[in-house]
Amino acid sequence: MNTAELNRLTQNLIRIGTIAVVDHAARRLKVASGKLLTAWLDWPAEIGRNYKRWQPLRIGTQVILACPGGDPAQAIIIGMLYSNSHPSPSTDPDIDLIQFDNGSFIAHNHSAKTLTLHSAGDLIFSAKGQISHRAEQHNISGPVTQTGGDSTSDGISAQFHKHGGIAKGLDITKVPEG
Repeated sequence: MNTAELNRLTQNLIRIGTIAVVDHAARRLKVASGKLLTAWLDWPAEIGRNYKRWQPLRIGTQVILACPGGDPAQAIIIGMLYSNSHPSPSTDPDIDLIQFDNGSFIAHNHSAKTLTLHSAGDLIFSAKGQISHRAEQHNISGPVTQTGGDSTSDGISAQFHKHGGIAKGLDITKVPEG
């Protein structure tokens, strides 16, 4: 192997490129890097022991390619980079943020100890079992609609509670009874 070939292989070990073609259904993509357009590459995946994440990729995203043996035909994507066309959604070191293009986001502020979940549309919680939430205080702004059963507060039914001391006129009834 001559020096020029060895030099070329070494320079191709790690390349910066831009996603040029995306096939979401097949989970594959092509990357442009300099004059090179790769063959179809495997989609980078985020897989943990207890979860899998689907992250649809977009054309124009900058990526880091690792090319085993310096061969771009064997390239794999090992990372993504922010760019002018896809900048970071925040520069605050206290905030971890997942931001969606439609305005929805999930933000964790380490210093403020807050977790913010914002939906640009409806927010749907669904559970096979119970949904429980606990807080020192609950504040609700906006109308509340509850269907599908009775609502209770401190053990008193909203639908079936009784009042004592009922009288005609301007008299006030007694407090509700369980």
